[in-house]
Amino acid sequence: MTKRILVVGATGFVASQIIAECARLGHHVIAAARDKKQAARRYPFAQTLRCNFNQDTNPEQWIDRLRKFNVDTVINCVGIFQGGWCQKIKAVHSDAPIALFKACQTVGIKGIVQISALGAGEVDTPYAKTKAAADEFLLQNSHVPFVILRPSIIISTGAYGGTALFRGLAALPGIIPVPGNGSQAMAPIFLPELAHAVVDMVSNEQLPNKILSAAGPETISQIDFLKALRGWLGYKPACVLKVPTPLIKIGAFLGNFIQSSPLNSTAIKMLEKDNVADSSEFYQQLSFPIRGITQVLQTVPSSTQDRWHARLYFIRPITKLLLASFWYLIGALLICMSLT
Repeated sequence: MTKRILVVGATGFVASQIIAECARLGHHVIAAARDKKQAARRYPFAQTLRCNFNQDTNPEQWIDRLRKFNVDTVINCVGIFQGGWCQKIKAVHSDAPIALFKACQTVGIKGIVQISALGAGEVDTPYAKTKAAADEFLLQNSHVPFVILRPSIIISTGAYGGTALFRGLAALPGIIPVPGNGSQAMAPIFLPELAHAVVDMVSNEQLPNKILSAAGPETISQIDFLKALRGWLGYKPACVLKVPTPLIKIGAFLGNFIQSSPLNSTAIKMLEKDNVADSSEFYQQLSFPIRGITQVLQTVPSSTQDRWHARLYFIRPITKLLLASFWYLIGALLICMSLT
């Protein structure tokens, strides 16, 4: 049965794959994003609307939209790794989603999918705490069928957030730095399979009204994961450099003050924690098997773009800082010249 599905955070890493899967199965997509024009260019087959989770914290804002587009199902994919001067993490992860969920109940939406994160409510970071707040609202208050999916590390041919960080570490010339001893356990899940699972549950109206951990079936240590990624990217083996945790935390503290820095407190706390979970209930909902990390890397080749992105990952924030400093210097020189 064709559904009218509102995907929020439409231009993001996870949402883009979910939208592609919705389209493949013939559903009608309403793509919601801060940049409506970009969403319209990326998804010409979909309807689009502008939303901003930093601001859209009133249920009335969402009621009008849900009614206007005659939405059946809502999939919330909005997420930011760390807040900043233009991104309010509490608004983005809890206030706006809760407003949306309240509107869903008022309008009578048929289903809600909340993409959360493994460790939400357990790890002491604003990211985990605010994600957990929206999850808890659904658990305690929703009269609409729902599922809260908490994925582990998500891998794909593209990269964002934690996946991009791991690729950047794996691709450094000559070394693979790991925090602590690198024995932390991981169970990555392949993004196209996660997206297939989401849309499959929505299509078959199998929303179990609970939290489901969505981890892959293969557990791997952080060191072995980084080595596997390095091989997948096509780079020569490198020495593993075990970086003492106190030193890492100093670098992360400094990174907190750089917008879009790949090294920050949230990232380090994620790297320190095991990222595995019992996902048997999640697997029971599916009509297909989830593949482990080894099988995925064997059957999904990396591209030139993957390799370049990984190698340049840590250079990007430095380049932005240098460019900003350059233009500030030019501005200061022009002001001085105008005063002389």
